[in-house]
Amino acid sequence: MYEKIRKILKIAMAMEMTDRELYIKVGEKIGDEKISTLFASLAKEEEKHFKALFQKFRIHGGEPSFKPEVIAEELKSEKLHLDDRVSILKTCIAREKKGEQMYLDAADKIKNDIIHDFCLYLADQEKEHAKKLQELLSE
Repeated sequence: MYEKIRKILKIAMAMEMTDRELYIKVGEKIGDEKISTLFASLAKEEEKHFKALFQKFRIHGGEPSFKPEVIAEELKSEKLHLDDRVSILKTCIAREKKGEQMYLDAADKIKNDIIHDFCLYLADQEKEHAKKLQELLSE
């Protein structure tokens, strides 16, 4: 009954953990204190999103031992365009927008009101992340 919800939540958890790893990886290497600080904050937010998603996953019959794998392919340097500050910020903005769209699409596919509303909430969170990154890019 909840298979579609669990499938969507698994994808979302993998995305959140991948973005968390990206922010940690890049934040440690960027050499820009403002960006490092924002990335540390975003990594913590992505971790919170993951935990909330995992809780929903468990409520809907997900295995307690499930551990999403970070999508390592998406963290490869050549794929991320991490050559300079502008490229890094643009890459992260694009990932946040992709996350926002994924949650909006998921909300359209889910009939469960609680998960639907939660997806809309997370879409808004991703939109806010992109806004913060865009503000840094504009400086």
